[in-house]
Amino acid sequence: MSPGSQLLVRGRRQGPMDPISRNKAKETRDRKMECIRCKLSKQECRRNDDTLNGPCIGCEKHGGSQRWPGPCVKAHFGDLVLSGSCNYISSYAIYHLTLNNDTRIRRELPKRINLDELVGRVDQARRKFNFEVYQGGQPLYVLDLDSCHDYLQGLRNQMDVAEHDFPAFIDIALLQADTSGDDWEKCMTQTTSPPRDWLSLLCDVNRMPSRASFSYVSRPNISEPAAVVERPINVEDPDDADDLILAAQLSRIVCRKLEVKAYHHLQCLLYDWGTMEDGRVLTFLQSLGRILLTLRWRLSWWAAVPSIVVGDGTHGSKSDDANQQRVESRVRSLCWILYFYYCAVRRRLPVSDNEMLAGVYTEYPGAEKVVWDDFPGDESIKGFEAWIERGRELINEAGVLDRLER
Repeated sequence: MSPGSQLLVRGRRQGPMDPISRNKAKETRDRKMECIRCKLSKQECRRNDDTLNGPCIGCEKHGGSQRWPGPCVKAHFGDLVLSGSCNYISSYAIYHLTLNNDTRIRRELPKRINLDELVGRVDQARRKFNFEVYQGGQPLYVLDLDSCHDYLQGLRNQMDVAEHDFPAFIDIALLQADTSGDDWEKCMTQTTSPPRDWLSLLCDVNRMPSRASFSYVSRPNISEPAAVVERPINVEDPDDADDLILAAQLSRIVCRKLEVKAYHHLQCLLYDWGTMEDGRVLTFLQSLGRILLTLRWRLSWWAAVPSIVVGDGTHGSKSDDANQQRVESRVRSLCWILYFYYCAVRRRLPVSDNEMLAGVYTEYPGAEKVVWDDFPGDESIKGFEAWIERGRELINEAGVLDRLER
């Protein structure tokens, strides 16, 4: 066992809880008030009041100490993701590259979606092609339209109405259907990351999904399986306009399902991190760090270029503005929780591994330069705020504003 693990084990209770303490602990878990320190230390998380705002009794006693320097942060973040997506722009528009890769052109997505019409459009398209999704010139995955059709048809059969507000559909309605026979995973094929490697897939699609590009991929001929032809969608060609919108809508739906699946998987891994093999901890932290970087970049982008989030098209109502504020608050809250989870798990590793947790070089879509993306630093409120502020500086270093001004 590593030195970091021994620090956490030392504070565990001795023997089973008494019935009263057990009931209180169950109530705390059910209300999702348990904090990271108590969760990872396997201690009862007790509070003097029923609010989530103040620190628990254990953190009031140990918080700020060398043993546990961070603040009291609630451990559960699943409700944040279920309350709405952590991606915003891609529910409203797609910024698609021209064929010469020189310019991005904004195309608004319809504010409302009719599932009957969507199923019909997919049914027509699937006879001719699939869509391949790219980012930064690299393939991410293929949207298998046969599977998309079957999934959407099953989804429609569970819903009383066909027409929905698209952002609201993505946030909530999409998740309210029975998932027992849900086969949305078949919609996303030929992924760059290994199938069911949820954290890597989340990192892949989380990097500015509104700046993805799409190509037609013809369906392979049974007699000539190698004869697969690919052609990029031309954002400037009116004949490709409907297919571009269709690809963007399908991608948004599938990525929302992936988002929920991946964060649920991450929550389970963090809850059980104490049973994780020592050899897996470093790789896990690197994946968690990359997820945090995508969230920080999103916050930094929204702060630097707020006018580009909704734009001057058909959207931009007061309700859209309020929704944007909710998404920004949600992403910041998720950053806050995951930052201190990262710091807590990091203490399990020997100091010699810290060099491999310094950060990564990243080239973001819409940026001109590769930037050094630093993983979380000090385990403190000041450390978190400095890390967030560093993300805003990266927007300038990456040349984002220079490119937008051209």
